[in-house]
Amino acid sequence: ELPAFREAQRADRDASGSLSAEEMEAYLALVAPTYLAGLRLEIDGQRLPLTIAASRGALVPGQTQSDAMGLATMRLTFDLTGPIDWAIGARARRFTLIDENQTETAGWREMVVTSANGMEIYDSSVAGNGITEELAAYPESLLYAPLREQSGTWWATQGERPAGSQPLRRRDGQPVRETRDRLLSLITVPTLTPGIILLGLLIAF
Repeated sequence: ELPAFREAQRADRDASGSLSAEEMEAYLALVAPTYLAGLRLEIDGQRLPLTIAASRGALVPGQTQSDAMGLATMRLTFDLTGPIDWAIGARARRFTLIDENQTETAGWREMVVTSANGMEIYDSSVAGNGITEELAAYPESLLYAPLREQSGTWWATQGERPAGSQPLRRRDGQPVRETRDRLLSLITVPTLTPGIILLGLLIAF
């Protein structure tokens, strides 16, 4: 919550002690390019250019259950899209995601991958579900050893995955059966086509 207070002070341009919608919008526009630059998505070893499709920010109750500036947690959500040259029937593609944002600070870093539009994800080092309810509730047993998921890889293909490959799995080791994760429900981009990848970046501090 201390980092959140520092960032809230930075966003509070009129020093009123609270953040207006206009101040939050201006703050998001200020910090979004930095977070975007620190996120690297590669397809078959080539970096994919990402574009911010939507962004949202809010102060939410912290450990004191207060949303007052200085006691709250700041929560930022960015919806990112990128084009994929993927013709129907094309070969499988290998994806690599690297998050280089705020690597010098401690904190919880969680990655989730999910499929859409009939894409099949397999042989993934990233789990198919999260455990923090979108960075809102952290398991007490892991607070002193938080997740540090800063990179991951997976394969994706249209249609069925190759024989002998491993299906996308949940953190308990079970195959993912639901294609819509709770994290994906936060993303507000209404429509996707097979040539577009959607990435959600959620930050809380």
